[in-house]
Amino acid sequence: MRHERRCAMHLAMQCVEVLTRDGMAEITLNRPKVNAMNQALLREMTDVFGRLAQDDAVSGVLVRGTGQYLSAGLDLHELASLDRERLSSFLDDFDAAFGAAFRFPEGVRSVVSLPPDPRGSDGSRRLAPAEQSRQRNRSIARGRWKQQRFS
Repeated sequence: MRHERRCAMHLAMQCVEVLTRDGMAEITLNRPKVNAMNQALLREMTDVFGRLAQDDAVSGVLVRGTGQYLSAGLDLHELASLDRERLSSFLDDFDAAFGAAFRFPEGVRSVVSLPPDPRGSDGSRRLAPAEQSRQRNRSIARGRWKQQRFS
């Protein structure tokens, strides 16, 4: 029987939170309302993926966002305020963050919320998006995402 660590690492940064348990790392983007990616978030993602890549106990990563969305994308308000030099720095950080994620040696999955069809295939009422999100988060908290995402 293999001994597994329950909560090996918990990091809380300004924009990203990381919880590692049972060999799985859960990265949560935490920039409400829509988790738009600013430069601080991109730098934290680069740091987190670097740390996780060095941890032999991590066999996969789940990326999700707080609230209803994974991320709306880049923070356009921040981008619009940047001069040429700072924009170049922002793009370097973007490249580093996503490069670190794509080069990660183990599996990386994400939780993406799509607008639901208001009716199920049998014509019955489906759950509202907020209720779907709550049920999904409860399922993730119970560890079911491990079996669903990383088999």
